Amino acid sequence: MSAQQTSSEQILKATEYLCNYAQHVPADKVDWKPDSSTKSVREILEHTIEVNQFFKSLISGAAPEKGATPLKSEKYEKIITGVRSSGEELAGVIRNLKDTQLRESRQAPQGKSWEVTRAIGTAGTHIAYHWGQIGYLQTIWGDAEDHF
Repeated sequence: MSAQQTSSEQILKATEYLCNYAQHVPADKVDWKPDSSTKSVREILEHTIEVNQFFKSLISGAAPEKGATPLKSEKYEKIITGVRSSGEELAGVIRNLKDTQLRESRQAPQGKSWEVTRAIGTAGTHIAYHWGQIGYLQTIWGDAEDHF
């Protein structure tokens, strides 16, 4: 299996787990925040979509989509669908990279240069990080189940 296929599968699996955990968040906890300086589950998911879109653009060499995630007023289920779709799109871009592209660098809007391999690794880690956040919040609410 190629590095692209392996990374793509990891993105898809982390996205699946994140969405599975998000689907088990009680309706009264979707917008709950442990503190005013933190994000709710809804905000974590919206952020994940935005960052997935950023990494999809960065890795493919396209201009990042600005303001491409106007989901703030959407139903929670649609946001979960958006996470799944953005993860699938990101995985598709990674899967279709040529080996020579893995050694290339991409210019991010913030002026930093990213190696494609670094962007791929960071994208997958980012999704898994937020899956863990939601899993931890569920333990605060007394949900000790695994929702893989």
